[in-house]
Amino acid sequence: MKLRMEPGSIRVRLSHEEVSGLFENKCIEEEIRFSEEARYKYAVLIHPERASLGITLFDKAFSITLPVETEGDWQRSESFAVKTFIKADTGEDIEIVVEKDFGRKTNFKK
Repeated sequence: MKLRMEPGSIRVRLSHEEVSGLFENKCIEEEIRFSEEARYKYAVLIHPERASLGITLFDKAFSITLPVETEGDWQRSESFAVKTFIKADTGEDIEIVVEKDFGRKTNFKK
């Protein structure tokens, strides 16, 4: 899972295997270990009670949650990304994007 963070944007790119694993297990996560004490986790989840794409922030982690409807539609479609904007406490709009990173292959089955 590739993570890209910029001012106003959090973008996660998933390989074909990661997309399959996400829909099979309902969760994929990664951890960046700077030391035993300094770790940062990030995850993408599918949640049955979620109506839209969202993000939950923790002290040393965050999770992006996809709605369960994404399971049938996005996994098999040619659609490249699921995205939304959230309003930060500062008033700034932050774009949250989960993308398929399948290289140049575009032969997805619907």
